[in-house]
Amino acid sequence: MSWFALLGCVVITLASYGAHWGPFVGGATLFLLVLACGMTRSYKAAFGPTPAQGGLIAAVAVVIGISSPRGLIGSLELGGFFLIGAIWAIVLALYIWPIRSPALGRQTIVAIFSRLDEMLRSVEGLDASPGTDESQWDRFDTIYRRAARISIERGRSIVARISANRNLYSKGIDAAGRTFAAIIAIGHYRRESPGRFDQSWERPLVSGLRNVLQLVIQQADESALDAKVLMTEVTTLARNSKDGDGLVARAVSFAAHALQELVMQWEDPQPDQSPEFAGEIFPHMSLNTTVWRHSLRVSIAVLVCYCIGVWFKVAFSYWGSITTLVVMQPLMGNTWLRVLERAVGSVIGGLIAALLISQLSGNVEMAFLIAPLSAAVIAVRLVNYGIFVIFLTPMFMLLSDYIRPADGLIWARVINESLGACLGLAASLLLWPDKEVNSLAGLIAGAINSNMEFACAVLRHQNEPNEDLDQFQREAGVTSTHVEIARERLSLAGRQRSADLELLGEVTVALRSVCGAAAVLEISGPPEINEKRLEYYESISANLQSQISSSTNVALPPMPVLESNDDLDRAAQTLVAAVHSYVTDTRNRMKRAEDY
Repeated sequence: MSWFALLGCVVITLASYGAHWGPFVGGATLFLLVLACGMTRSYKAAFGPTPAQGGLIAAVAVVIGISSPRGLIGSLELGGFFLIGAIWAIVLALYIWPIRSPALGRQTIVAIFSRLDEMLRSVEGLDASPGTDESQWDRFDTIYRRAARISIERGRSIVARISANRNLYSKGIDAAGRTFAAIIAIGHYRRESPGRFDQSWERPLVSGLRNVLQLVIQQADESALDAKVLMTEVTTLARNSKDGDGLVARAVSFAAHALQELVMQWEDPQPDQSPEFAGEIFPHMSLNTTVWRHSLRVSIAVLVCYCIGVWFKVAFSYWGSITTLVVMQPLMGNTWLRVLERAVGSVIGGLIAALLISQLSGNVEMAFLIAPLSAAVIAVRLVNYGIFVIFLTPMFMLLSDYIRPADGLIWARVINESLGACLGLAASLLLWPDKEVNSLAGLIAGAINSNMEFACAVLRHQNEPNEDLDQFQREAGVTSTHVEIARERLSLAGRQRSADLELLGEVTVALRSVCGAAAVLEISGPPEINEKRLEYYESISANLQSQISSSTNVALPPMPVLESNDDLDRAAQTLVAAVHSYVTDTRNRMKRAEDY
């Protein structure tokens, strides 16, 4: 907030003063300031478009400043008002009316265990439906499994910023991670086994684990925590699973013991401490290729939008520049997603705004509507961008009509939104497009390396701490998720009919199978260390990564005769075949394109 206050104050002052000297100086000022704001941003594109950062919002302030040309004194006044407003927001949010919810950590635990409950429920549902088609298993392996993994990783980042009871919540996430591994093993076992769960002991154990997960959710969601009730249920589950035999019993026991460790430290969380200033105001800026190239093309696109607005005298032309700013993302798939969400949200929000404007009779009524709309905008900001735009559009249009009444407000919104979206798409396609297919090889190679490392770590594991394997499995899950999301973004970019994306889907399924088979071995107990097997796994990992990264064929080592021939061996062989098919198809397609 401090960074945005300082940066925004400076840029809105310079923008307003630059615009005062005419469109040529104003355009140059707009270009340079948007470029400078872009250089302060960072991009973590693996999980899709990120929430707005200080640099992006400051760039919006630049556009507002350009649309409000003033002389030196007037520009300083505008910057001063901006700074006063920003300081007031900081004081209000942190000291006058702070939200120090003691439930932040508990809400994180609720969210994570809810994803685990959904994941386990999908396994129960699949087991209860004989003849389940492959697509339902794929949903378990991708949608439910990925949602749980992302929830766990987000929980780690949230807990790292909590001052009170951080150790307890960290233990909760660790327990969730091991329960996640147990559910993966149960799902993998159910998929590979010819029959359904044994109704006398396997099914009750799975249902018992799900009951405990729901009890954790219920207990964490309440202000008064009863550790005794939870400990009784977890202890009963651990005892029942210990009496059972087979992989399901061992997986449930694995999860139950992790949950027992959590419950033993269960306590009523204390309220978060008062906010303290920590770290540096000025963020660490890494001017890598992605940052400066994306900042440059955004600056060019915004400048073009500004020039069109000036040349054709478009009403409220700064709306179009703001649209260009917010829809453009470093990756084309993310840009398409933002354009679609913004288009749908703007249409619905525009209709709402038209209805409200036609019914309101004065500024007082308008002000009373702007306030709740603003609250709704903030409330849904991180929920979904499309819903955010639905509330943002009527709020913005009512505010514009309140400050500067004008006819044709709806058409102005439609024209500017369309212009900004089209320019954003055009700039993403034409100006140094960062095709994700170029970085995809690195993601696939990283996922192969992480999953095979987890498999090798399980084979080596005898009496090592579980935390080592937890970390290996975490890396395997995260890198596989990166590949899956990258594939979906490429589909959004118009490549959904490409055969190589279908083959890439088979690679991701094979990666999940390797991780699942390794999780089964971890829980069931690793076999005796077989150096020949370890050497083969390490060699195919290196060779598969070379195949992905190299433009030439890399020969795989001959498959040794292994006595094990278990699920992990078969999963590794499936991964080899999937990667080979994907690489072969990709190279053939590229060769055909070159010949053409």
